[in-house]
Amino acid sequence: MKKTLALILALALCFGITACAEQTQAEETLPTEEIVIQAPTPPPTGETEPVTYTYEAEPMQNAGCIYYGPDTYVPSFLDPSKVRGKIMVWTQCPNCGEENNNSFVIDPAELDFSTGDTIMYSDTDSCWDCSWDKGIEQFMWTIRITRIPE
Repeated sequence: MKKTLALILALALCFGITACAEQTQAEETLPTEEIVIQAPTPPPTGETEPVTYTYEAEPMQNAGCIYYGPDTYVPSFLDPSKVRGKIMVWTQCPNCGEENNNSFVIDPAELDFSTGDTIMYSDTDSCWDCSWDKGIEQFMWTIRITRIPE
């Protein structure tokens, strides 16, 4: 009986090893398919190249103006480092006609163009002659500034 039991166990062991060996060979011979997994492209981050603008300044009311761009000639009486890339405004009193009361330098990079590429810019100035002669302290001036993408 011990011999029969040992023989049965030996056969079971042989069949088990053979079954495992055949299964391993079957797995190795299965055709394989190459699977390519492509990572999704990330959405744009919103980072774009900065846009460079030039500006056009037009006098509207009681003012003269000019935009000194990167290649614009700057007169010798002005400091190029202070006006380059900026708009210079000089005013004219509407009451007495006195010109060049004051000069203003406007940096277009500090203006709000959220409503469009053209804005109106206004400020006030005072005229010494009119304040004494006519009692008028201040007057308003206005210019139109248009930004143009390069």
